Amino acid sequence: MFNLILCRKLPAARRKTITVAGFRQYLAQCLLLFCSLAGSAAFAVDLNRALQEFDAGRYPVALEQLAALAQQHRHDASINYYLARSQYHAGQYDQANATLETLVKAHPEHVEAHYLLGSVQVARVNDVNIFKKVGVAKQALAAWEQTVTLDPEHVEGLYAVISYYTSAPALAGGDLAKARNKLPRLRELDPGWAMLAEASLLDKDQQPDSAGVLYKAAAESIQHRAFPLFALASHQLTQDQLEPALQTLSLYAQRKHSWNDPDESVIGMLRGQILAAMGDKAAARTAFSSALAAAPRPDIKTRIESEMGKL
Repeated sequence: MFNLILCRKLPAARRKTITVAGFRQYLAQCLLLFCSLAGSAAFAVDLNRALQEFDAGRYPVALEQLAALAQQHRHDASINYYLARSQYHAGQYDQANATLETLVKAHPEHVEAHYLLGSVQVARVNDVNIFKKVGVAKQALAAWEQTVTLDPEHVEGLYAVISYYTSAPALAGGDLAKARNKLPRLRELDPGWAMLAEASLLDKDQQPDSAGVLYKAAAESIQHRAFPLFALASHQLTQDQLEPALQTLSLYAQRKHSWNDPDESVIGMLRGQILAAMGDKAAARTAFSSALAAAPRPDIKTRIESEMGKL
């Protein structure tokens, strides 16, 4: 049989004689490797493109692209996580829940999937019947507690747990004592987020002035996120500090936004509420209309329409 010598500068003892069939197999393996690398590169480009659409707030486009990628890579944890995140922003809470349940079953160590699952479950509370609301709410708490179990230094996970205990009714597991007991640990991890959590507790205790001081301090401390400014503006609205609330919202637009920061629809709704409280119904209606046009989530649209109905 005809033999081919693989030409390599190796000692004679290490030189290999390859048959034509063997050489063809070698070429096939090289081709497979090349295709695999090319496929990985194309996958990375497609994923990056979808995430750019998401970051730009074009959630329907991002969702379509990620859904297509998920069909091609059904078991890819990253794709399914980003798909669930897009489903959440599109208001497809049941679909996001299903995606995440599958994801955490296959990858129980996926910290951010558990954290996102908590947000999804909270959003689902409004969609389920009255007999399921408490159970779904408790699932949110369980998801956030699992987040902190997997990553004891997950600041926003611990903040979410404390916020749940602070704001949830007792029937759903709300417990101010438990919230306070967890504050020292959050203070160790991040004093800014601890101030934000403590401000909510002070609001619960009917100490709005002290709460306002902490909301402002938290917003100054957590410079890398926009959410604390949203919390501050919301508090200012409840205290009829309307001009400061509008100024705070202006600062909000200048801050870096994370995927779980309130989007333009929620900010527009808050702006409309502030303007309505100032008595400027025309400006409030304009703000609500803009918020409604930007709202991808049905539950947010319902809330905006309800606010417009009050004008």
